[in-house]
Amino acid sequence: YNHADNAVLRDARVRRAIDLCINRQAILLMSFGGGFAERGMISPFSPWHYTSDLTYDRGYNPAEAANALETAGYKDTDGDHYREQSNGTPLMLTLVYSSAEPGWNTAAELIRSSCGQAGIDLYLRPMSPPVLEEAVSEGKYDILMTAVDTNPEPWQSFRSFYWNNGDNDLRLYDGSARFISRGWNLSGYANQDYDAVYENLVGVEEDETKKALVVKAGQMLYDDAAAVPIGFHVRCQAHTSVWYSLSAGKTDGLFFAPETLSVQIQNMNCP
Repeated sequence: YNHADNAVLRDARVRRAIDLCINRQAILLMSFGGGFAERGMISPFSPWHYTSDLTYDRGYNPAEAANALETAGYKDTDGDHYREQSNGTPLMLTLVYSSAEPGWNTAAELIRSSCGQAGIDLYLRPMSPPVLEEAVSEGKYDILMTAVDTNPEPWQSFRSFYWNNGDNDLRLYDGSARFISRGWNLSGYANQDYDAVYENLVGVEEDETKKALVVKAGQMLYDDAAAVPIGFHVRCQAHTSVWYSLSAGKTDGLFFAPETLSVQIQNMNCP
């Protein structure tokens, strides 16, 4: 979400309503061939993934989203099936995403359809990667659909929401600079309580303390609908010497997409 430049998206009630319009299972299946539906920021493959310790109370329910928006004062005042703000401005948002990513247009259409059921007029704008990068850097978007790398360390997964009064620069010292981050928060999401938890999380070593902070930070981001995680893509990784002759696809890195494996396994002599 573009929290910095869009007053409507700074309203957590709108963000939570959009979350209710995300049919994660349908999006993953129809757009990406499957995956792990997720409402949190931590990968299900991470040892710090504590879904059972978090309270996720928003499922896919456009009707509930419509009721929530009605209660919040976003009403259809002109009978066009889309809602307006209290000042009469249409509740219209633009979703931008890369035109180079296969399946993303399908995902965007599914999101637009569900948002429409709740009375949110969502305009889709696919962009080439260079144009998209420029638009995001200049804040010329409302909602960005993108993919991000995951990291075993939870502070890495949470770093995009650390604001620190607009500086989003965190330095921890133990005689020398241990960690410096700058420029990761592109959305302008700002929550001082979350920042305080995040600062305590970075650099903590003791497992129980770390777990408690991970759960607290994750719950805060979910409750505030700071962003809308959809899911994690399934990857297969080779572990044994049987697989040494395999080569990952150029976009797979150390991991092997199922389509990469299926072609190469046919030519292998596996015991």
